Amino acid sequence: MNEHATTKETITISKGSAEVLHIYIPYNPAHIERIRRITGRTWQAKEKVWVIPYTTSAIQEFMNQFDPIDVQIAPELWVESEDLQQWKASKGNSAWSKEPLQKALTLRGYSRKTIKAYCNQIERFLSSCQIESTAVTTSVVQRIV
Repeated sequence: MNEHATTKETITISKGSAEVLHIYIPYNPAHIERIRRITGRTWQAKEKVWVIPYTTSAIQEFMNQFDPIDVQIAPELWVESEDLQQWKASKGNSAWSKEPLQKALTLRGYSRKTIKAYCNQIERFLSSCQIESTAVTTSVVQRIV
């Protein structure tokens, strides 16, 4: 099975390199029409992936075209892109989830104990702050600390 296999309607966005993002879309004419509206997008038939530039404007165009409920953000991209974090959180993700952080730290080779410690510290931090867990981004944390 493909590592980017998705459910029937789930779109996956991941980091391809420092310059491009990969978007895996299950075949749907409406999705194809939307992705074609993004400036600089290309289709790579061999990999069966859409490629868009890793720029603020391209990410903004992507967010304007798709519903965050239908999009899964890869852990390595979740950690890097505050815009995508806020966009995804804006549509009802009411609680902080450890899963994206755990996946990102696992990809970076952190030990199981270190991952557990980091997640516990973040939960303690969130419980001590007077902010909603969906509003936690890098800039919000920097303002608090």
